Amino acid sequence: MRRLVLLKAVNSAATALFDLLVTFVFVRALGVEGFAQYALLAAIANYPGIHRMTGSWGQD
Repeated sequence: MRRLVLLKAVNSAATALFDLLVTFVFVRALGVEGFAQYALLAAIANYPGIHRMTGSWGQD
């Protein structure tokens, strides 16, 4: 039982990190640099509904 919970937590963390990486690459591809890059990342992460659109962020 504990192993299943641990595997689920690791899977959720890996999926969230992958989504963050994809979002970061997307923002870099837009040519955004410096502080604006992190502001845009924060705006994307906090956008209402982003978790439903990506299908994986916040799946606990």
